[in-house]
Amino acid sequence: MGQAWTFWRRSTRHFRHHWGSYVSLVFLTNVAISYCAIPIFGWLTAALLRWQQVPYVSYTNLGNIVLDHPVAVIGLLAILLAIMLLVYWQFAFLLLGIRNIRRGRPRTTGQLLRATVTSLKGASPSTFLFFMGYFIVILPFGSILFSTPLLNKAKLPAFITSYLLDNPLWAIVLVFFYAGAIYLGIRLIAVLPLMMLDHYHSHAAIRESWRITHHDFWHYLSRILLALVMVSLSSHADHEPTPTMLLNFHEPAHTKLRTRLFLLAGLVVIAASLVTFNLVYLNGLATSRPITISHRGVDNGNGVQNTIPALIKTSREHPDYVEMDIQETKDHQFVVLHDTNLKQLAGLNKKVGRLTLNQLTKITVTENGYQAKVPSFAAYLKAANAHHQKLLVEIKTNSATTPDVAQRFLRQFGNDLLAHHDQVHTLSYRIMTALRHDQPKLFVSYVLPYNLTFPYTDASGYTVEATTLNDNFVEQAAQHHQRVYAWDIDRVTQLDQMMFLGVNGIITDNLHTMQAEIKRNSDNPSYANLLLAFMNELDLETQTQ
Repeated sequence: MGQAWTFWRRSTRHFRHHWGSYVSLVFLTNVAISYCAIPIFGWLTAALLRWQQVPYVSYTNLGNIVLDHPVAVIGLLAILLAIMLLVYWQFAFLLLGIRNIRRGRPRTTGQLLRATVTSLKGASPSTFLFFMGYFIVILPFGSILFSTPLLNKAKLPAFITSYLLDNPLWAIVLVFFYAGAIYLGIRLIAVLPLMMLDHYHSHAAIRESWRITHHDFWHYLSRILLALVMVSLSSHADHEPTPTMLLNFHEPAHTKLRTRLFLLAGLVVIAASLVTFNLVYLNGLATSRPITISHRGVDNGNGVQNTIPALIKTSREHPDYVEMDIQETKDHQFVVLHDTNLKQLAGLNKKVGRLTLNQLTKITVTENGYQAKVPSFAAYLKAANAHHQKLLVEIKTNSATTPDVAQRFLRQFGNDLLAHHDQVHTLSYRIMTALRHDQPKLFVSYVLPYNLTFPYTDASGYTVEATTLNDNFVEQAAQHHQRVYAWDIDRVTQLDQMMFLGVNGIITDNLHTMQAEIKRNSDNPSYANLLLAFMNELDLETQTQ
């Protein structure tokens, strides 16, 4: 660790002397990609999907897209290839730029661009394949070494990660995967610099990197860990370590007058932007006040999810809506349950779709130290109406779901839901479109577990998993007069980000905490909290652009 600390001090001292060059290199590259390349790729993706009449992309319709829309598949693969080529170019440009700074900047920006293009032309297919494979391996923690807005949507949604970690077997698999990825990532850390800067063939670069790190695995790991800790402590400073910076370089550099003038102009622009930001945001005009929606009818584990006792208890905290789940039973009635199997809550290895409503409502479910009976939706809705609590009803599918489920749902509950201003959302595109067609007055949101591109549907709004939600999605939804609900928002920092994005509602397991934070941000915001929220939002935008 002593060597790692020496390396950190030497690196920060070098960066302090040449921070303008490094910040300019990284900042201008990310600006060009964020505000030129990404909008172009987004427009191409949206235009392609509209042309091929694909309203949305989700894991629920991937099979349909592959079978029925081969042109869309080919187009999406071509866009993905173009993105990976640009990622390769960005990485090569940054490596060449860093080396140029450390050598005293003998090359101009134009020469660097030409050198990068030359390196791209000279790259063999094996080089490119290794590049993609390497980033797939280190993707979970790749931002420690290299981050790009182009890959910010290449991430697992938080609810999937939570599910894997809650399952002991999958958690062990995940730990071994991360350990293996860290080991390979460090052992192969010099491969890409060797291939891009020194024009090694991929096999030779792998052998050389393996040799370099053979006895120094812990040495490089300690450097990375120390860099990660120090960067985190400095609130995500602009200086990001890269593979070349983990090696030793000592060349002096001299800041040119042109660079100083450029930085001065940049500071003027930033200052003007900050003044505008202060006038708008710090006066509370750039944050929304989202409605609060209790996830599965509970608040911080105050009962059993999707049960009437928990609903009554949570309704006393006055959420705008209580979100809950319903499924079809064997006799085509509606029961309030989230999982399609009863094993988790009732200890019974039975599927909901194979039991009648009468059988299900006799079952006791247990969670958070509480017990309650499984309720029918009719009973749950009656209790909600009695306590003046509006519902956000999620219609889930299971083995018993029939083609006319939307029509039967509306016949039984449509008028009641409209009279009490309840809402519906669903992960099923078929159910969503049927509900909107048969009852246009009913608010029906379409659930999106992943935001690849903005969908074009007749939904009243979208319930979007927060990991890949960004301001572009929220803005497009507003333009189409559609609302956006973000889920699951359980931390204050997440809520601050969502308020800055302008979402219309948040679905949370921590209702009381979120209500207090919304009130604090809306009624009596402090400059410190607003600035912190702004920085959180910038971090989210960088991650999901």
